[in-house]
This record gives sequence, structure tokens and C-alpha cells, in this order.
Amino acid sequence: MDTTRLFLAALGTAAVLGPAHAALIETTTGSAPGAAPVATLDLPGAGVYSVDLSGLSSDALQGDAANTVLRLTTDPTARVVGVGWDVSLMTDSPGVLSDAVIGLVDAAGDGLAINPGEGVSFPGTFSFASAPMIQPLGAMSFDSSGELFVELYQLFSGPTAAYLDTSTLYIELEIVPAPGSAALLGLTGLLAARRRRR
Repeated sequence: MDTTRLFLAALGTAAVLGPAHAALIETTTGSAPGAAPVATLDLPGAGVYSVDLSGLSSDALQGDAANTVLRLTTDPTARVVGVGWDVSLMTDSPGVLSDAVIGLVDAAGDGLAINPGEGVSFPGTFSFASAPMIQPLGAMSFDSSGELFVELYQLFSGPTAAYLDTSTLYIELEIVPAPGSAALLGLTGLLAARRRRR
């Protein structure tokens, strides 16, 4: 797995964690989910979408058929440009909160691995939220190819991590115009500018 690390500021709402801790987002390539999707959601165009993770769980290592997978359909020209999360996680010993990962990948398995509880090396129930709500990805953005998959998985084998009520993943999409459309828009702009000069 090819990864690039990017540490992001995130709020830990549990008093034990203090005001902030570092969440981790990594790029991942060639890691397609191994389980069949349990649901399909439609993300019709540009905008910020919320994906409800409440009541779902991460059960095994990445790519395992036991994991929970959601299929998201979108415009083939859509590009993921930001992500955010507001999740309440629960895990039992010997598992730890930093084991729970939210994978967001395209059909080829390229995308992101989001670890909201990065560095929280004990079990329990805690809430984690990105701050600000949407983290811009910049150079880490990736194309959707018309499909995105959310896979909930564990970094290490161990107890299941449960996503409790009101756990949400936020995905920001932008539509990238096809090269022909961009050229047509540019030509229209030039013609309009020329018409104004006359």
C-alpha cells in the first residue's frame, strides 16, 4: 500500500483527550474493499454530503469480507476535494480507539484512509470531530470514476469498533468539466469579451 501522511487538527470532545488531538488522513492506492456493499447512496453533483455511519461497525483488517462497506454513486467527473467527520466510537479491550479507520476509495481502490482516533491508545467510548468540519485535501484529492466506497475497518485484528448514534462522514465533491466543455466555456468567454469591446 502506497501512503502519504497528512496530520490534521481535530477536536476530541472527551475531557480525557483535552481540547485537541491529531487525526490522521493517508492516501491509499490499490486497496479496494473486499466486502459487498450493504447500501448504495447517490451523491448527485458538487456539494458537501453527509454519510450516516450510525450503527455500523469495523470488524476486520482492510479488504476483509467481514467489514461494512457502503457504495456511493456520483457524477463520473466528480472529484473528492474535502472530507470531515463527527463520530462517536466505542471499542472494548484489548482493542483501542486508534484502530478504527474509515476508508474512502474509488473503484480502483485509490483514495483515503481516515483515522479519527489517531494516537488514542486505549479502549472506551469517545467522540471525534474534524475541525473545521471539512478538511480540504489539496493535492490529495482524487477522482470518483462514478463510484466511491466507504469501508469501515481495523488497523489490527481485535474487537469490533462500533460507530454510535449520530456518527457522520462528510464528503465534499466538485465537478471537473470535461476538456471539451472547458474549451467551450473559454471560447464563450472570449466571444463575450470581444462583443463588449465593439
